[in-house]
Amino acid sequence: GNEIGKVQTRGRARAEDSKSVLIAGTEGDNVRKEKVNTIREKMMEEAMDQVWQMQKEKHGDFLKEVRRLQLESKEDRDLTKALKESEKKTKKDQKKEVKLLCIKCKQFACNISDFRKIKGDHHAVVDKSFTERRIITPHPNPKKIDDWEMNGKIYCMNCRQDWGIQMVYRQASFPTLKIDCFVLEKPDGQRLTCQKWKKAPFEVDDITPDDISGMLKTPEEEEEEVDD
Repeated sequence: GNEIGKVQTRGRARAEDSKSVLIAGTEGDNVRKEKVNTIREKMMEEAMDQVWQMQKEKHGDFLKEVRRLQLESKEDRDLTKALKESEKKTKKDQKKEVKLLCIKCKQFACNISDFRKIKGDHHAVVDKSFTERRIITPHPNPKKIDDWEMNGKIYCMNCRQDWGIQMVYRQASFPTLKIDCFVLEKPDGQRLTCQKWKKAPFEVDDITPDDISGMLKTPEEEEEEVDD
């Protein structure tokens, strides 16, 4: 350990006139570390004594300096917090009304605000009207991992561009899209593309129980699916 651990170890000896003894072999680095810690402990005691003398001789100046350092530290923390909140707000503002257009035919697919993250990685659409703009086919390699299942492929209804997969999570079906299959269109008309979700200039909220329940099929929807 360091010099602080050395002092703490010695302090655990509670009996009167007790001693703390380090037993170390001739090999190894323990003896050298203990010598270094002894030197550091002495330096620490001297520094503490200097601080004590400072506050004793110039009590008012000492308190002012402590207060100044405390205020500087608080200002740094407040600034860091404000910057993080500002960055988060900027990403949320950038997400508003941003549209996803099919990268091939530029057909509207959905809004960025319609997405939620599942298990931190999967970006799923929670807007049921999305079904009007996509087609789904059985996945050629369906698989189940833990509590979610991949069972379908999602394509653009207009041009058949691959958009992603259909996944089942907690009994609800979610279109899970690949952002590199789309063009992002901002409210001012500016368009951009992203290769990965983590590089997108906005944040996607985590999915909630309300989002999941909202995507569960109603008895009427199940009947329509059977009729089809």
